[in-house]
Amino acid sequence: MTTSAADSAESQHAAPAKITVAGINAWYGNFHALKDVSLVIPARSITAMIGPSGCGKSTLLRCLNRMNDGTRTFRITGSIRLDQEEVLAGGMELTALRKRVGMVFQRPNPFPLSVYENVAFGPRVHGQTDKTRLDELVEKALRATALWDDLKDSLGQSAIALSAEQQQRLCVSRLLAVEPEVLLMDEPCSALDPSATARIEELMHELKRDYTIVIGGKNFGCGSSREHAPLAIAEAGARVVVAEFYARIFYRNCVNGGYLLPCESIERLVEQVRTGDECEVEIDAGTLINRTTGKTHRLKPLGDVKPIVDAGGVFQYARQTGMLAAR
Repeated sequence: MTTSAADSAESQHAAPAKITVAGINAWYGNFHALKDVSLVIPARSITAMIGPSGCGKSTLLRCLNRMNDGTRTFRITGSIRLDQEEVLAGGMELTALRKRVGMVFQRPNPFPLSVYENVAFGPRVHGQTDKTRLDELVEKALRATALWDDLKDSLGQSAIALSAEQQQRLCVSRLLAVEPEVLLMDEPCSALDPSATARIEELMHELKRDYTIVIGGKNFGCGSSREHAPLAIAEAGARVVVAEFYARIFYRNCVNGGYLLPCESIERLVEQVRTGDECEVEIDAGTLINRTTGKTHRLKPLGDVKPIVDAGGVFQYARQTGMLAAR
């Protein structure tokens, strides 16, 4: 993954910076996974990092709470600041960091415990033993993810028996129970169907009022919807593909119907959007705003998603219609 410096990014957002990434380079052995990555993540907002599989999204997410530290061949240079505290400092206490910056993974991973014990697990690890306080934390976390009404009478049932969507919501509840400041989500909807994805996205929209959320995903159907600001971050060799893809076709999950609603740009934005540009999509307003250049570009509905489904996916459709060069 390579991206240009985001020197002016903080000034482009009304919210103050929660995380500032500056000049990050990361390697797995001799493989250079992240190359000079710099960006500002504003507080209490949703920042979506968009790119194809293998471009470094997960690596960058895991750098933000040092989840990569356990990988023997991993090394990193540069700076990551949480508020004004250096995350990569040698004296950083990792348990405290991961309490402040928690992570939800691609597939739901509830513990083979009861619903209650899943949510109470984190507070117990951090020393909470008071049963009344644990009950309060469990209820608060389950209410935040709209699970309380469904599960309040069955808190003792196994979390494994829940639906995939409920399991993912439970994993978010488990994270919220330790009262974090930042939620990292690595393709949190990749294992869910469209209607479940839409409900998870609506949940994230609600959570951003209190939390800073950072998402990694391949497209707008992987946890990024109309309120999210995608950052054009990808491997340099694939950046043109990513820029063209996100300059021509956009997806969001319709919260009410659970179907895919595509739209495209009126002009060929691959010729306008450059490597490292920060773009924000306003689906309802029908615009793509390039925050780096200050230019606004109009979008129009594509209509029926069936041609894309029939083509076998968005990339196949883009190649068939000439939006992307054929392989």
